[in-house]
Amino acid sequence: MKKTASSKERRKFIRLPVEIRVKYKALKEIIDTSGLKPAKVKNLSSGGILFHSGKKLSKDDTLQLKLDFARGKSKYDLAAIGQVVRCSALKNGQYTIGVRFLEIYSDDLDLLKGFIEKKATRPGK
Repeated sequence: MKKTASSKERRKFIRLPVEIRVKYKALKEIIDTSGLKPAKVKNLSSGGILFHSGKKLSKDDTLQLKLDFARGKSKYDLAAIGQVVRCSALKNGQYTIGVRFLEIYSDDLDLLKGFIEKKATRPGK
């Protein structure tokens, strides 16, 4: 399907193709980091992420997310709560999962915005 100018304008946030690790799990009641499942992020914005997973998720599932970032020479984990907005099957048995961030600490959001801005101005770095 050919993208039109109006379909591009629907996006509220810039999306970047990135290769970082994310861990996620369906959020029931108690927030903890045990049982997080690894997945590969395909693109990222300050409003959400798209990742591939071997597990099918349902639209509107609430997820606990932990994204692994490098900050200088140290590693930094960004934590967020997100909601599944779409899940579609791929031919290889994987699923493409689109997640909208619901909650994210302001410091983490600033880090994410800085990461996106840096990558957008210096592609491939």
